[in-house]
Amino acid sequence: MTTNAQRDSAIAAALAAGAKPHECNPLLYPLYWKLGINIPPPIFAPVWLTAPLYGMTSALVWGIFMWLSTWSQDPGMGWEKALGRAAIFGAFTAIATGCHLFYRKRKLKLPAWTTFGPN
Repeated sequence: MTTNAQRDSAIAAALAAGAKPHECNPLLYPLYWKLGINIPPPIFAPVWLTAPLYGMTSALVWGIFMWLSTWSQDPGMGWEKALGRAAIFGAFTAIATGCHLFYRKRKLKLPAWTTFGPN
């Protein structure tokens, strides 16, 4: 079974079990897959893989948004503070997303990623 077929069958099984589409195929994952980064869908991925991806992405997006909207006008806000706050936000997002996906996988009783074919 190819990686694409493995991924498609896993996504179909998760959706049939009641998973939400954003838990199986979120916005950036098709980009990762097209770039040749073969990672499992988030609901099947281990927390140590999902958490950093979500944490870094959310910290980057939130940090840029906050810098452009408010922090750049605040004279007391240096780039060090902004980076620290974005990192804290990213860490919180990473932990929350990892726990949520772990809980959803257990609740839906989804099989392990390796049951869908070779890695």
